[in-house]
Amino acid sequence: MEMGKYEIEVLYRQAADRREEIKILAQLNATTRLEIINVLNELGYDIKKPRKKKSFWTDGRLEALVRFIKHNMPYRVIAETLGCSLSTIDSKVRDLKDEGVLA
Repeated sequence: MEMGKYEIEVLYRQAADRREEIKILAQLNATTRLEIINVLNELGYDIKKPRKKKSFWTDGRLEALVRFIKHNMPYRVIAETLGCSLSTIDSKVRDLKDEGVLA
């Protein structure tokens, strides 16, 4: 890290939006938000670690998507069936093509 832990603390205390400040401090120090949170917690702050977001793309949904695509189902119908947006389907299909899962 570029900054010392006390410099991090001073900037954190002065911030109007502390959650945003953690993000900025992580970027400035070329580290993760979790590392900044750990430093601040060592200094006596009680900052909760962020929870991981649950991915929409479970194994079952991915298998269904691949099956639907292979059966030439329209993206709009796939989105309605899986309960997501058309752009979500489009983005994931693009990712799967880049990964070589789909042709």
